[in-house]
Amino acid sequence: MKCLIILCFINAPFFLWSQGRVFLGSGTPWVNQGNPNIVLNNTSFVAFGNWQSASETLTITGNAATASTTINKFFGALTIYDLEINKSINGITMASGLTINNSINLQSGQLNLNGHNLLLNNASILNENSTNYISGNTGTVTITQTLNAPSQVNPGNIGVAITSTANLGSTTITRSHAPAVNGSYDGINRLITIAPTNNTALNASLRMYYLDSELNGKVENNLSIWEDNGVDWIELGSTNSDVTNNWIEINGLSQLSTFTLSDISNPLPVELIYFRGEAYTDGMLLQWATASEVNNDKFVLFRSKDGLNFKSIAEIKGNGNSSLMTNYSYRDKSISPGSYYYRLIQMDFDGKSRSYEIIYLENDFMSDLIIAPNPVNDYIRIIGLSEIVSVVLLDQYGRKIQEYYQPEEIIPLVGLPSGTYFIQITSQQKVYHDKITIN
Repeated sequence: MKCLIILCFINAPFFLWSQGRVFLGSGTPWVNQGNPNIVLNNTSFVAFGNWQSASETLTITGNAATASTTINKFFGALTIYDLEINKSINGITMASGLTINNSINLQSGQLNLNGHNLLLNNASILNENSTNYISGNTGTVTITQTLNAPSQVNPGNIGVAITSTANLGSTTITRSHAPAVNGSYDGINRLITIAPTNNTALNASLRMYYLDSELNGKVENNLSIWEDNGVDWIELGSTNSDVTNNWIEINGLSQLSTFTLSDISNPLPVELIYFRGEAYTDGMLLQWATASEVNNDKFVLFRSKDGLNFKSIAEIKGNGNSSLMTNYSYRDKSISPGSYYYRLIQMDFDGKSRSYEIIYLENDFMSDLIIAPNPVNDYIRIIGLSEIVSVVLLDQYGRKIQEYYQPEEIIPLVGLPSGTYFIQITSQQKVYHDKITIN
């Protein structure tokens, strides 16, 4: 004999006051008339099989211990429209995975993930603060949204606001609460993983929020953003911050991955002034400079075609300890015409590393652009470009030596000392760079 159990609440809340549990069998529906509010006081919630509420609010109240107030399912999927936690003390514990279709409202008390996944199905986290929050050393909060040219979009109030002029497409964001560990350093009790469909050339800004209860002993005024590069955690620094409203921001990210926050317990090993590059007919010239260096072993240069998969191309010896400005450069000749991403990582003698902002360069010189003769005796001829606006000759230190406006095809170079010079050719469309040798 089959029975269909229907719980019907007509324009009135349903209250269950006990130290027990509500059991709902598979397929047991709520007949929703008047959007009832379901209040469980010191009571656990258990579902058997696939169970989904339509538009009800399930409110958990009371003062029972967090571990003894649970939301659970024995098999199938459990979906709740609105979940409200409003306990006088303590919180509730997830004993299984849970999907929220509209909101989770943390009025009073915490939600312990307890190793399970909280899925926000176009839902939002409301009223989360340092007293009432989602926690758990294991378990995740996940939301997926389509983000096209987002501007300070914080999906589901999960704790990260994303800005980009690019269309990221369907983007999954996952939040967890176990601190990242990087050698002797660790982070706050929050990690954010962002996985967009389009993850190249984003030029994105990332604003990460945090709670005071998640600081894990870190000095709030010293927080900066760190990224998991797939091998190690590297410090990105910060562009802006607001300790009153609890956020740290970084700009100019070409891609998104896994991020956390940590402070800096030691002085920065290297103070970088700039990292930049220019395209030449024989490759990319990468240049950077430091204002000071402490314990600096070396720099490692990485190159990528897609902004995701980077390959080490060079190691340049650092200056150890220095309080003076130091200039570095590397010419990447092993490339074909096209677009490239470059990342610079600094390594300490003790193995700690720091990554700097990724730069994007294009090398699409015309194959028929010719500067001849080279080496030069008394003139050069520029072949392959029409409507040249200017030609600038620079010495090896970047100082302007001569400049020619709307020059003829043949440019005289007389009376100059022998040596290597850089030449900058500006056309109507773009600027070209190359180098010449004067005999």
